[in-house]
Amino acid sequence: MPTVIAATSIGEIAIVRESKDVMDRSESRPEKKGIGMIPAILAISLFILCFDNNQFWWIVGNTVSATENPRLVSLVMFLILFGGLNITLALSFGRRYFKVTAAGLLLISAVVGFYMTEFGVAIDTSIIRSVIETDAREASTLLSGAFFWNVFLYGVLPAIVVLLAPLKQQTWKADLASKATLIVLSIVAPAVAIYANYLEFSFYAQANRHVRLFMNPLYPVYATGQYLGEIFQTSTATQMTLASGASRVAHAEAAKPLAVVLVLGETARADHWTFNGYERDTNRFTSGYDVVNFPNVTSCGTSTADSLPCIFSPLARTDFSHVAAASQENLLALAERMSIDVLWVDNSTGCKAICADEDFVSIAGADDPELCDAHGCYDELLLREIERALPDSTHDTFVVLHQRGSHGPTYYQNTPASAKQFLPECTLDTFRDCDDESLKNAYDNTILYGDLVLAGLIDTLTTLQATHDVALLYVSDHGESLGENGLYLHGFPYILAPESQKRVPMLFWASQGFYERSHIDRACLEAESSQPYSHDSIFHTSLGLLEVSTDSYRHDLDALGGCRFPQFLSMAMESGEDLSPTNGERMN
Repeated sequence: MPTVIAATSIGEIAIVRESKDVMDRSESRPEKKGIGMIPAILAISLFILCFDNNQFWWIVGNTVSATENPRLVSLVMFLILFGGLNITLALSFGRRYFKVTAAGLLLISAVVGFYMTEFGVAIDTSIIRSVIETDAREASTLLSGAFFWNVFLYGVLPAIVVLLAPLKQQTWKADLASKATLIVLSIVAPAVAIYANYLEFSFYAQANRHVRLFMNPLYPVYATGQYLGEIFQTSTATQMTLASGASRVAHAEAAKPLAVVLVLGETARADHWTFNGYERDTNRFTSGYDVVNFPNVTSCGTSTADSLPCIFSPLARTDFSHVAAASQENLLALAERMSIDVLWVDNSTGCKAICADEDFVSIAGADDPELCDAHGCYDELLLREIERALPDSTHDTFVVLHQRGSHGPTYYQNTPASAKQFLPECTLDTFRDCDDESLKNAYDNTILYGDLVLAGLIDTLTTLQATHDVALLYVSDHGESLGENGLYLHGFPYILAPESQKRVPMLFWASQGFYERSHIDRACLEAESSQPYSHDSIFHTSLGLLEVSTDSYRHDLDALGGCRFPQFLSMAMESGEDLSPTNGERMN
C-alpha cells in the first residue's frame, strides 16, 4: 500500500510539473491576436495630438511664421509633444493599467481641449485651483451641450475603444524592453531635431515660452501636480502674527462706531466703466453720488482663486504665493485681533479660506422668490444683509461683500429682467455662436446692474451716518476677455494676460463724518485718484480705513494715505514711511 501511494504522489507531481511547464511556455509566447502595445501607444498619442490640441497648433501656427524655417520649428514642436505623450503612456506597465491610463488621458485631453479651443485659455495652476475651489452653481455654467458632445466624441468613445480593444500579451521583459526603446526614441528624436536647428529653435523658444502652456494634456497634468504640492505645503504652514504691537488709532472725536464695507466685484473690467471713458452709460446710478473713481488699478491675479488671497495678504503681487500667504496673518484675522467685528457675506464661490467659518454668510443659494432663481441669487440680496447687519451694531465693523457680479460665461443669468438695458443679449451655450454685439450687451448689463447695487449700498450706508461713520471701498477681483485676440473669460497666465483681464475698476465713498474723523482731504483724493494703484493697495488702504496702526502698514501703498492731514499720520510714522505723497510709488 505505501508503494502505491508513493507512485500515485509521484504521478501527481509529474502532472502538476507538466501543467506548469505548459503554462510557462504559453505565457512566454506572445499571443498572435490583438494589437501590439507600441502601435497602440503611437495611435493614442497621434489621436490626442491631432484632435485635442487645436489651440496648441493654432498658437504654433501664429508664432512660427516669424521664424526663418517655420516647417522645421513646427516639426520640432510636433516631436516634443508626440514624444511627451508616448513617454506618459509608456510608463504604465501591464495591459490593464495601460488601458486605464490611456482612457483617463483621453478623457482629460477631451475636456481640456474643449476649453482651450472654446475660450483660448491655458490650463495652468491658477485654473486648476479655480476649478477645484469653485461651486456647483458656477461650474454648471461651463457645462454646455457643445462641451458634452466634444467630450463624448473625443474622450468617451476613444476611451471605450481602448478599454475594449484586445492587446497582445507580452512577458514583462519584452514589455519593458519595447517601452524602454520607445521612451529612448521619444527623447532622442526631438533632441536631435532641436540640435540640428538649435539657433533658430532657441530664439523661438525664448520668445514664445507661453506655447508650452497649451500642450494638452502634458502641461495641465504638470500644473495639477504643482497645485497638489501647494496644497500640502499650505496645509502644513503655521500662521505667523503680522505685528504683535498692532493697535487702534484713538480719536477723541470718534464717538460713533465705525462701519467699513469692502465690496469685492467679480470679473468687472475697468474699460467698461463710464467713469473710465467707456462710451456706454454703465455708471448711471453711482454718477450722482460723491464717489471717487480710481481709473488706473491693476489686479493681483486673473482669477478669483489667486486675487482674493493676494488682496487680503500683506504680500505684494511680486512676492505673493499661496504658501507664503497661508503662513501669515491676513487682513481679516488682524482686524478681529483688533476687536473689530468681521462679517463676510458671499454671493459667489466663497472666501477661499480667508475668513473664519463663524464670520461667513453665503446667500448664493438663498430661498428668495424675488431675487433668486434656479441659477442663483442676484446681488441686490446683499443689500438686505447689510440692512440686517449694521443698524444695530455698536462695535466697529468690517464687512466684506463678495458679488456674483459679471462672472461668465452665462452673463445674461446674472441680471434680472428689469436691469437689461442693452439688447439683444447672448443667451447661447457657447460664445463663438454669439455675435460680438450681443455678447458685449450681456456683459455690459452685468456692469450696469453692479452699479445699481453699489448705488443701493451707498443709499443704505447714508441712512446709517447719523449713528455710524461709514465708508465703502469697491474693487473687482480681475477683469475679463470678451473675444479680443480669440480670448474669452479670464484666468490666462498673468505674465501673458491682456490688460482686459488685469485692469479693474475701483471706487470709494464715505460719509462726511468719516472724512472728518479720518482727516482725509476729499479734494486731494479726487486730484490724486488717477495715479497708478494695484491690489497691493487694498490691504494697506483697509488698515487706514479701520484705523489700525502696525508696522505692516505701508503709507505709500495706502490709496488714501497721501491725502490725510498730518495729525493723522502717526501710524505711518511708526513704520518709518516717507509721508510725502509719492503716488507714483504706490504700485509695485
